[in-house]
Amino acid sequence: MNKLLNTDELIYEIEKLNLNLSKTQKILKKTEDKYKNLLERSSDIIFVHQNGKIVLASKGCLKLLGAKNQKELIGKDLLNDIVHPDYRDVVKKRDDNVYKNKKEASFLEEKLIKLNGDILDVDVCPVPYTYKGKPAIKVYARDITKKKKNELENKLNYLKMKNLTDYFQMILEDERSRISQEIHDDLGQTLIMLKLNLQNLQNELNQIDKNNIFNDKISKIIFLSDSINQKLKDISYQLRPPILDHLGLISAIKWQVEEFEKLSGIKCSLKTSSAKLKLKKDVSTTIFRVFQEALNNIYKHSKATKVNIIIKKYENYLLFKIKDNGVGIKIDKINKLTSLGILSMKERIVSINGYFNIINNKNNGTVINIKIPTSEKYNKNIKKKRM
Repeated sequence: MNKLLNTDELIYEIEKLNLNLSKTQKILKKTEDKYKNLLERSSDIIFVHQNGKIVLASKGCLKLLGAKNQKELIGKDLLNDIVHPDYRDVVKKRDDNVYKNKKEASFLEEKLIKLNGDILDVDVCPVPYTYKGKPAIKVYARDITKKKKNELENKLNYLKMKNLTDYFQMILEDERSRISQEIHDDLGQTLIMLKLNLQNLQNELNQIDKNNIFNDKISKIIFLSDSINQKLKDISYQLRPPILDHLGLISAIKWQVEEFEKLSGIKCSLKTSSAKLKLKKDVSTTIFRVFQEALNNIYKHSKATKVNIIIKKYENYLLFKIKDNGVGIKIDKINKLTSLGILSMKERIVSINGYFNIINNKNNGTVINIKIPTSEKYNKNIKKKRM
């Protein structure tokens, strides 16, 4: 009798559990249907896929992919119908990890194909989900097509401006070289001939001018012509120092440092790990011009008494460091659009794929760092930093 009662009780408990399970399933189905209705009406871009097929899609997702209604999208194969071929392997691996680890993945840029064949740029985030009691993946997406288009346009505009700037720099350097050559060859030679004629005239007058009246005047004119000739040489060298073309960048920088010390009275220390650097002509010219501009800014604004210059060759890049002990530079001025000198230096270095930054060394002056890649690997790292 006791056994029969225990069996009845067991049957009762089973029926009770079945009843509760049925109620739970109904509640879950009702909740799932409610969520499905909410998701389908949502303007956010959300879709759910299970076993590679799309099973749910929001109103925003339909609009994104160009579907008129749910029937046009539900049942589509995610990889073959929606994901761009270039991203299918990436998406499959990522979805496999979501299923396996039951953890959401971070947002990733990829391309999708609309129903009409147009290609979209999207940012997507897959998360684990349960649909009808089975594992699925819910995807949150953001349309970044316009953003990518704007980025591409900005990049193209930047490249156009860069090419234009490079072209102007090339013209400017050619013009500097031409003027420098004309000053050296034409004006310089003319002054030399003038001096020789004056000396000949002086010799002739010495024979008849007993009181040396004209001799003194001619001597002053000869001295003046020598001064003019020296100034023309200085201008010619500043426009395009021959030493840069004949002996290279390091020798040109050494010459510029000596000239800067004479002009400014500021003591300079130059340390270099290499006597010669094998660089392209345009690269050497650009670095030299930036170096000139940096020294010019120090002379005009820094109130420095000392400048330390370091040129060091590393495995993948060249480092040029210019440090002064002046009053420093304000941070807001570094990025100010009206700071044409700084902008010019930065753009010049960027034009040769280099890295440029200027640091306010607190109250101990300013530091300029220039890095020029000597390997493709380092070149790519610099480009990533800019982006």
